[in-house]
Amino acid sequence: MELYESSHVKSAWDDQIEADAWMQKVLELEKHYRKELAAAGEDPVKKNAVIKLIAEEVGMPPRLAVGRMNPMVSQIEHYFRYVKVNEPAPAHTSSGSWTCKMCGAENDGIFCTTCGAKRP
Repeated sequence: MELYESSHVKSAWDDQIEADAWMQKVLELEKHYRKELAAAGEDPVKKNAVIKLIAEEVGMPPRLAVGRMNPMVSQIEHYFRYVKVNEPAPAHTSSGSWTCKMCGAENDGIFCTTCGAKRP
């Protein structure tokens, strides 16, 4: 009797394929943003802005991509580990009342007072 169904368990091979594909995308974006990275030079604000663009596009590093000996991978890891989690939540820019799409109730907060749906 098998403890796990093979269709639900990722193999190490699958993890490696996922990490390689992610890494390939990082390298492509690093090449695409080469001019912006060069223009940023040692300015940490400008450099971090470019790294944020790349990180948001490639997404969180898969398990086997973590720790690869590539400076960009390290910077993306740092972004998701320390910067992203500490970013303040975006402020809701629109003020005033809104109509809930789920139940039709009029609200003025972030959540519907009738059904609990989040403001769009």
